[in-house]
Amino acid sequence: MPNSASCSMWVVRHGERLDETAGVNEWLRKTPRSRRFDPPLTEEGGRQATVAGKTLSKLGLSFDKVFVSPTMRTLSTAWHVAEQLGINEMVVVPGLCACAAAAVQLGLERLELLTIEEMKALCPRITISIAKKAPSTFMGACSWVAAQGHQAAQSASSSLRGSPVLVVSHREGIRDLMGRNLRLPYCAVANFTASAADPLHGRVGYRFHVVLTAAGGRVLLGQSSPSVEEMLARIRLSDGAEAATRAPDAPDGAAPGDGPAPGPSPGNPAEDRPPSGRSKGANGAPARGDGRGGRPRGGSGG
Repeated sequence: MPNSASCSMWVVRHGERLDETAGVNEWLRKTPRSRRFDPPLTEEGGRQATVAGKTLSKLGLSFDKVFVSPTMRTLSTAWHVAEQLGINEMVVVPGLCACAAAAVQLGLERLELLTIEEMKALCPRITISIAKKAPSTFMGACSWVAAQGHQAAQSASSSLRGSPVLVVSHREGIRDLMGRNLRLPYCAVANFTASAADPLHGRVGYRFHVVLTAAGGRVLLGQSSPSVEEMLARIRLSDGAEAATRAPDAPDGAAPGDGPAPGPSPGNPAEDRPPSGRSKGANGAPARGDGRGGRPRGGSGG
């Protein structure tokens, strides 16, 4: 990205995962050990993803494609979000999974991910491709995604011109971009401005603006952005949806009923990890990634 380039990046955490529910034992009995890092989305998780997609639509956002981590829960979440936004293209970026604790512990290259055929079966009626040339680290993958958004915006023939970028990933990824270990509900929606912080080395800075619940309730506000404030006002004025569906604001925690707080879960006793030490950015300061990031220790991932 050139030094003057910037891109609005919306990052959605996946919905409820099966191994964090009462159905975990039955799922474990049926699932090979090599695939236990990759639980599917629950029916409730699909509902949460649908609500998040509707919230993005109420914000007045539109996207031609969604960039997604290759796990089952993120793929299914992206599919439900895409259905609400009329998106017909999904780009699978393996490095967007590298922030999850299972990838940190085992190494992304050792994970038995779905094949492209299995991804297409899981997510029908949408075009799916794999970004094989994207970096394999999380911050590197985010920089690559931001560059795609910038290049598309500069192309006069591109329908992405002026559009933000949509990513579906994991809570650890949002934490790494923010540079803080914030409690995040399922299908939390976070907004950042991605801009070239060190174009010589391909580094991108991420300035945090807001985290919302799936239904549009504010979890945490970062650096003020007139465009984001305008979008939030649009939600407040839309069809009385706020009064009907929004959870109470939680200044620094998960909204009630939107998913578990960080901490060990029955299906994943060592699930959480702190944000990457490379990220800097609490209270709206930039968090930078150069695509080489280290791998902090952690559990199976959120």
